[in-house]
Amino acid sequence: MPLLVHITPEKNVAAIRRSGIGIARHMQGVFATPVLPNFVVTHQWLRELKRFRVLIDGHAAHTMWGVYFRVRDDEPVLFGHFGREPMTLPAARAVGEFMAAADPLGMEIVLPRRIAAKEIHRIRRLPRNVGWRYEPKVRERFFCRCVVCNPAGSINSKRKWRAWEDGQASAES
Repeated sequence: MPLLVHITPEKNVAAIRRSGIGIARHMQGVFATPVLPNFVVTHQWLRELKRFRVLIDGHAAHTMWGVYFRVRDDEPVLFGHFGREPMTLPAARAVGEFMAAADPLGMEIVLPRRIAAKEIHRIRRLPRNVGWRYEPKVRERFFCRCVVCNPAGSINSKRKWRAWEDGQASAES
């Protein structure tokens, strides 16, 4: 039975202990990653989820918690990279694919059902700065100047704009 982790803000922990992990209206299921020997890969979504909470709620989720739970080996899950179409696989095979991937950053497992409170193995507080922001390996490319990639007033936005302009100027030469 694979052990998976779902990352959530501290404000949800009491409700999860009581009722389990529900599915939000706009989501396709419960998002998780398998617990692997590599802590960073297991908790890779932490920084991006903290950033996402700021964009949605307008305030920072200072403390994020990991909700660890088990699922049956043969349970169907959606598996894939977050920017691509997921495939349906049994949970054990999805974890195997996750482990065998050359670059597992950005991969996710989605359970198309809620997780009951009795299925939860443990809940623990996570460190603050683990994972990536925007997307894995974002520093290997320039940000464009659009407001989605680089909103005005965001961290280092002016530096990113200049790097994009320098990249455009060198491409035209």
